[in-house]
Amino acid sequence: MNREKMLKEIFREMKKMCYAEVNRVEYNSIIDDYALIDWNTNTISIHPKVFDYFGKKGMSDKEIIKGILQHEYLGHKAQHPYDVKRVIAEQIALKEINAKYSNFVRNRFDDIVCNLKVVDIYGGEELLKLYKYLEDVCKFDVVEKLLYQDLLDVDLGIKEKFPEELYHYVDKLKKINFLSGTPVKSVRECKKQVKKFYRIIEPLLKEFEKQSPQHRVEEMSIFELSEKTVEKAIRELIEQKEVSIEEAKKFLKEYKEGKKKFEKTKNIKSLSTSKPGGKVSDNPEIYANKTIYNILSEKYKLKIKPLPLKKSGSSYPDGYDAWSLGDPIEDIDHLTSYGIIAPGITKKIRRAPIECFGERETIPDLLLLLDDSGSMPNPLETISEAVLSSFVVAKNYVRNGAKVAPVRFSDRTTTPEFLGEENKILEELLKFKGGGDTKVEIDKLERVVRNRKKEELDAILITDGQIKNRDEVIEYLSQFNRAFMFEIGKEKKPYKEKKVLVYPISKEKDIAKIVIDKVI
Repeated sequence: MNREKMLKEIFREMKKMCYAEVNRVEYNSIIDDYALIDWNTNTISIHPKVFDYFGKKGMSDKEIIKGILQHEYLGHKAQHPYDVKRVIAEQIALKEINAKYSNFVRNRFDDIVCNLKVVDIYGGEELLKLYKYLEDVCKFDVVEKLLYQDLLDVDLGIKEKFPEELYHYVDKLKKINFLSGTPVKSVRECKKQVKKFYRIIEPLLKEFEKQSPQHRVEEMSIFELSEKTVEKAIRELIEQKEVSIEEAKKFLKEYKEGKKKFEKTKNIKSLSTSKPGGKVSDNPEIYANKTIYNILSEKYKLKIKPLPLKKSGSSYPDGYDAWSLGDPIEDIDHLTSYGIIAPGITKKIRRAPIECFGERETIPDLLLLLDDSGSMPNPLETISEAVLSSFVVAKNYVRNGAKVAPVRFSDRTTTPEFLGEENKILEELLKFKGGGDTKVEIDKLERVVRNRKKEELDAILITDGQIKNRDEVIEYLSQFNRAFMFEIGKEKKPYKEKKVLVYPISKEKDIAKIVIDKVI
């Protein structure tokens, strides 16, 4: 039987043992490792060189294929599946304790879990034989084999007497319950165990200071994952409260930095530079912040009330009435009046309004004014509820076909144009400068407003200070269709000033609630 046919037949048999989502198994001479899983395409690839290396050790083609698929398919896809959330959580957990070589540590921890589960459930004879002949390139490779020998009572070919210190590591590793979790380990348990795993093997990693750790069967990097995949996982981890906002933000920044280096090393052109909401920044810090604000903003589902329909003003003939002095001459119906012009005899056409509308319901564009003075928090250092609330409102206007002008005001007001892309709006809101007085430069606003496409315009202003030219601002905002002002740090009831609805609120975090309940 040729190897191609053998691979497909063995894979088909393993799928009967346990189903996991894999689109294809293949031979691939381009990959660096003996085997790997492409998590974006769900493909298991095996390098043909495995037959030469392990064949010389006495393994048959069938044993080699079985051993690799036991590790990759039964292990990494079925019993300890590569879940992006879990991997990210493990990476974050290792960063918490300033772990070095975290990618190596995480992969080797997951390998041990996979291998022990495969042997426990399926026997894994070929997998153990494969590991027996794997070359030991670092001390940890020896420790891993010693661990299997001790736990599984098998011979993996380690007969020499190793220093006592290596057995000391094995004794400590045995205290980790690698087989826990039914059917798979929880994210929380993985975070706890991988930190314990690192603390045990940390002294063994010092040899990597001179030479980087080499690949064995597979070393999966988070930088191979698409931004869309990572962002989805981060969103779920935040929603499930498995990671904090700060942990997620720090991870995203490191992920973006690492991905840029990975793509440069692999000579890959990034395909993740644009989204429906607009272009994504290549700056790691901006990317991390924009992703977090996007995730948090999705918690709020707003409905914006459109402007009322406008009647067309047309009418149609609806019968006849007697014409009297003072009625318009144009209303006379000459046919029924027989040419006689006399009150009480002459007939006029009676008209009724047409119940139709000249314009469709529309959502106005939005002039969004956000205080950028020194008293407002920097949205890049901490989550700004003012920025978050502003973005929640802005993105809902955009999703209803409107455009938004996100203006950050102080004594040096910035005035972008009306924007229809969510990411561009958020990027403007995050361009925090701080410092300066709380002042709105009306002349600059007027230049922005003149360039709007729609006749109607809504306005929302958010500030935490006393605006120096407040009366002038109120007067200016009163001209618009709907105008709202949120004043943070004041304890008063909402009130109306000219045509502007003013909402004094005690805390910044209350903005979103009021925006949802009152404004939209």
